Amino acid sequence: MTTRSRGTIGAQALVLASGLAAWSLLTWIYVRRATSARDLRSPSVSLELPARTQFLDRRLADQMRGRSVEFEVGRAVLTPAGRALLDELVPLILADSSARLDVNGHSDIRGSAVANLQLSDSRARAVVSYLVDHGIPASRLTPRGLGATQPMPGDTAADRQHNRYIEFRVRPGDT
Repeated sequence: MTTRSRGTIGAQALVLASGLAAWSLLTWIYVRRATSARDLRSPSVSLELPARTQFLDRRLADQMRGRSVEFEVGRAVLTPAGRALLDELVPLILADSSARLDVNGHSDIRGSAVANLQLSDSRARAVVSYLVDHGIPASRLTPRGLGATQPMPGDTAADRQHNRYIEFRVRPGDT
């Protein structure tokens, strides 16, 4: 029967713990790279939001995770997939009649800053128009075009695609 000294067992435990810490770090790096920045955004939930509004914020974030409202290239015209995603969001937004939404349009860094700002604003307004046409009061929606002011790093086609999106920010309304 072989006996191990406490020093050997302690050294083995230290090596095991170091290996687990390295694995956790590598896993975090992989997840960070595989997930877009808007998915990593912490929900805009704060203690000041009513519980129902916090619920709406979390549900919108869950519905949008890994998805985006799609538009025709270079235009503010929703694609069928973009309209289908908005159709999924309408009941969630209608469920909380007091919440207000900022509808923020983002664009990639290609092209002029003025053109990107105009396109992102037009796209945010197109989303608001669609939501209003589906029963959400315009007074609850605020469109804003942010252009390429908050881009993710990188200039590959995939990076540019991730930077073209609509973001919904929930804020408390009048109660």
